[in-house]
Amino acid sequence: MSETSRENEASIESVESLLERELKIPEYQRPYKWDTRNIEALLSDVLNATDEVRLYPDFRYRIGTVLLRRDNGDVYDIVDGQQRILSLALLRLALESLSESASSITYPILRQRFLEKTTQRNLRENYRFCKAWLSRKGRDVQEKLRVAYEGLLEVVVIRVST
Repeated sequence: MSETSRENEASIESVESLLERELKIPEYQRPYKWDTRNIEALLSDVLNATDEVRLYPDFRYRIGTVLLRRDNGDVYDIVDGQQRILSLALLRLALESLSESASSITYPILRQRFLEKTTQRNLRENYRFCKAWLSRKGRDVQEKLRVAYEGLLEVVVIRVST
């Protein structure tokens, strides 16, 4: 086995553990382009997955693949999956803001400075949309989605070194 292949690995992780990583979006990446239609589709998919787990207790919803490149130490550049990662972080943040026991979740990816105007606008609009959608759906749906982050939602993570 070459040294390069030992440094590269793939795993299945919960979305929550992915969001807790030190992730950053490199400058060469395109802006965050997802709009409220994409967010609504994501919310619908995740909500449907919460119904599946009632029928099949071992069911996990694999929400896609992300590609990360080790930048420095435990910091990873997002090579592929930026749109999904940011959207999942916004949804989780919106969920917590509506919680009675509102914790102060701050994912490293959301502490990054976003200089691109399109990214700023879409992050702001999508966060507002998530909060409004969750408010309309009520506490039962909010709790289902909170539980989904605790183990139902998974992602395939491929980590590479340069």
